Amino acid sequence: MGAIPRVSSRLALVVAAAAGSLLTGATEASAQAAEQNPHIEELIEQARQEGSLYLNWSDYGDIIGDWVDGYLETYGLKGEIEVVHTPNPNGTAAFLQLEEEFSAGRPAHTDIMEGAELRTALGISGFRRSGGFLADIDYASLPNVAPAMVKGDGKTVVYAHIMPGISYNTNTVAPEDLPKNIEDYTDPTFLNEYNVASTGQASGFDFLFTEQTWGFERACEFTTRLGAGIAGLIEPHEATRIASGEFDMLIFDQGLRPLQLAASGAPVAITYPEGYTFRRAQHFSIPENAEHKAAAQLFINYMLSPEAQQILYDKYRIDSHDRDGSLSAGTLAQVSEQTGTPTDIDIAFIEQSYMDEIRPAIPLMRGMLTGEYGPDDCAGLAEQVKDGN
Repeated sequence: MGAIPRVSSRLALVVAAAAGSLLTGATEASAQAAEQNPHIEELIEQARQEGSLYLNWSDYGDIIGDWVDGYLETYGLKGEIEVVHTPNPNGTAAFLQLEEEFSAGRPAHTDIMEGAELRTALGISGFRRSGGFLADIDYASLPNVAPAMVKGDGKTVVYAHIMPGISYNTNTVAPEDLPKNIEDYTDPTFLNEYNVASTGQASGFDFLFTEQTWGFERACEFTTRLGAGIAGLIEPHEATRIASGEFDMLIFDQGLRPLQLAASGAPVAITYPEGYTFRRAQHFSIPENAEHKAAAQLFINYMLSPEAQQILYDKYRIDSHDRDGSLSAGTLAQVSEQTGTPTDIDIAFIEQSYMDEIRPAIPLMRGMLTGEYGPDDCAGLAEQVKDGN
C-alpha cells in the first residue's frame, strides 16, 4: 500500500472554553418564565403533591448535584420535594430492571430513564417488538423542548448529541499523522507504528453491520483487519488508559469520556475520519409506571434550559444540537464541512436494523477483533447471519 493520506489540519476535538455564564441569573430568568407558563405552574403543583423525584443513572454523577439545585430553585421546590439520586454503574442492568418492574406491575425505580438510542428504542417497542414500557407524555408542551427534540412517537426527548470517533493521546500521536480515511487505520504499517486499542464489546462497530451504513461484509472485513493489528481490548469507558499513554488510541470511542477528559486538560482528543462520520443521541424518557411523572417532566424541561445545557457542556463538551445556541454545534459544522454530513444513528435507524441486522452480528464481533475470524470468513458469516433470520 502507498503512503497513507494524513489529515492536513487537526480535525479532532476543537472546542474553546465556553464563555463564563452567570448561572444564578439564568436560573432566576428560568424561574420567572416558569411562573408565566400555566402548564408549568400546573406541573409544579402536581410535583408538590408527588413529593419526590427518583433518578437512577449511570452517568453525570459529578454534576447531578448542580442540576438538582438548579431544578429545585427554578421551580421553587426547595424543601417541598426530595430528589433521590442513586448512581448505577450499569445502564443496561437498569434498563432490564425497568422492563421487569413494568411487567410485574411494580413502580419504576427511576422516574426518568436516561440512555442512548438502543435502550430507548427497546423501551418504546419492547425487546421483541411486543410493546414497551415508556409513557406517552406531551413533551412538546414543555417550553424548553423544541419539536425536533421529541422522538419515538412522542415517547422520548433528545437532550444531547454525541459524535463517536477515534480518541487518541495528543502526547504520543501528532494530529497530522492521523490517517484521513477510516480504511487506512487498518493498514499494517500504521498498526505497527502505534499502540492501538479497541473495545471488547465492539462498541461503535455494531451499526456498521447494517445496509443503511457499510453492510455486513465490508464491516466484517474492516473489523477483522483491525483485529489482526491491535495491541489490546479495553472497555468503552476507559478513556483514561488513552490519556495515560498506555495506549495511543482507541478505535472506536463513543465520545463522552474523551470529551470529558479533554475539558479537564488531559492529553486526549477525538478525530472523525472520512468514512466514519456518525451522530448519536442521548434521550430522556418517563416510564409508564413512574410514580412522579410531573416532577419528572419538570426536570426534563429544566435539563433543556440554557443553564442546565451549559453545565453539561462545561463538563462533557456535549449538548443538544437541536437547541438554539448549541455550544457543540461548531464541532458538528466542522465535521460536516470536512468529512460530510454525519449519519444519524437514531431511534428510527435502530427500529429498522436492530433485530435483523445488528443483534445477530453482535456475538460475532469480538471474534473478529480477537483473531477467531479473518477477512476470508466474512462472506460465510454474512450468510450465517442472513440464514439465522
